Amino acid sequence: RSKTKRRFYSTFILLFFANLTFFSGHASLNMLPAFLKNSLGASSGYIGFFMNVNSIAMILFVALFGIYSNKIDKKISLLIGFALFIASMAVMFFNPDNLWILLAARFISAPSYAFGFTMFTNIIFDILPKEKRSSGIALFGISGIMSNPVGAFFGEKVVGIFQYKYLFIMGAFFMFIALVCVLIFKEKEHYHKDKISLTFWKVLSDKRILPYALTAFIFGGVFGVFNSFIPIYTQEIVGSPNLS
Repeated sequence: RSKTKRRFYSTFILLFFANLTFFSGHASLNMLPAFLKNSLGASSGYIGFFMNVNSIAMILFVALFGIYSNKIDKKISLLIGFALFIASMAVMFFNPDNLWILLAARFISAPSYAFGFTMFTNIIFDILPKEKRSSGIALFGISGIMSNPVGAFFGEKVVGIFQYKYLFIMGAFFMFIALVCVLIFKEKEHYHKDKISLTFWKVLSDKRILPYALTAFIFGGVFGVFNSFIPIYTQEIVGSPNLS
């Protein structure tokens, strides 16, 4: 029993670290808006769309394929998504001055966000005992929250010491660590697999969900605007992009 508990905790810590580095990979680009506007002349519309492509991809994935997410091979989907992200960072690094190529590469990286956001939560839901799911998922969620200060702190250091394009190297580095963690992870066959029987739209139509969905929508919108334009604002006010 103690051996099983140790194995569970080691798996949880591994996935916690994988989720942290996965989100940090995406957060590495949070300093990019100032470069897009001041160096490339991108419009506010372009910047807002570019920075929120990931959220759009995740919403579409959950809305269209959420009910099938428990039937998809989680490990394979994560590895494919993370590999696409690393490849997209390479494309951006070698084409940092082309807005169209940057946007195309951003689309290539988007599946990693959709897969990572949903699959990690799905895996944690599977391995947690039912009586510990609420507290366990809340604890696991801290790894995603931590990525914002981590990405901001290191992003500011990279921008201050190197050129903006090295943010792409930083993002690829974090994602590579997440990929290695997923390779190490071994999902046990005896973990329970709760079936998903409701579609995204059925869940959303539940009146009990609407207040939470509306709150999450407002919060997500505010957070998206904050992440997209605060670096530009701080660049104009204090001379350097800042989120931390």
